[in-house]
Amino acid sequence: MKLITLLREAKQAGILYHYTSAEGLKGILSSNSIKASEGEYMGQTLYYVSFTRNRNLHKKPDTFGVPVDYRITIDGNKLSNKYKIRPIAEIPGWIRDAEDEWAEYQQEYGDEDLDDYENVAHSYYNNPAIFSEQEERVVFKNPNQKIDNIKDYIIAIDKLD
Repeated sequence: MKLITLLREAKQAGILYHYTSAEGLKGILSSNSIKASEGEYMGQTLYYVSFTRNRNLHKKPDTFGVPVDYRITIDGNKLSNKYKIRPIAEIPGWIRDAEDEWAEYQQEYGDEDLDDYENVAHSYYNNPAIFSEQEERVVFKNPNQKIDNIKDYIIAIDKLD
């Protein structure tokens, strides 16, 4: 009886999506893996595979630099049995300092005053789903690590317009 209870209490990560380019999809399928990306946070190098809970990320005006040619649907429950999946929340000021962020805002939206920037930041905090990737990551300690046997976790692959 206890074993059945434990099995029912397995991790429930749900459905996840991994967006990629045509070339990226070809590499994923031929290698049966997704290689870790490299990023920086507060002076540290991070290695991770990024997923989203947002099935419609490709419809957002800003896809955060993510290629959205193909959407791979992943069984997050099954994936979480082997890999730890962590939620990520990138908010204004979290990665870059305020001066860099303001310069980026000016470049994107023109030479608007600080009040407009603060309004955008305020809007972000009140409506995070509009801005957020709703990102989840599998984080690795070393470069060249990857999620192996990815085909075991793939539910569907959709070509997007």
